[in-house]
Amino acid sequence: MPDYDFRAKKDAPMYLMTRDVAILLDLKKSAVLRYLTTARRHYKDGCVKPFDLPLPDALAGFNLRAPLWRYDTIREWAMRRPQAPVILPKSETDGLALLREYSEDAKD
Repeated sequence: MPDYDFRAKKDAPMYLMTRDVAILLDLKKSAVLRYLTTARRHYKDGCVKPFDLPLPDALAGFNLRAPLWRYDTIREWAMRRPQAPVILPKSETDGLALLREYSEDAKD
């Protein structure tokens, strides 16, 4: 059974944490959290901007406070950022490989 991956079920969706989003977009984690705070305020006020960070696809943790995004959600948003668009690989697998590569160089 050496081929079995105990981390997640096979074909389970890949979710990105705040740190992952920051690494992929070459931002600080605090910047991503500020983007999320602003986006939540805009959603609450009913004035959503096209460039707002999408709301999380899922929440994790005991208090359901840790935001998680699907790779495709972040990839689509990254392309339409007005000041600094980022083109990420189309496939989730290639995106994960890129994240692993960038993570090695990331400094928190």
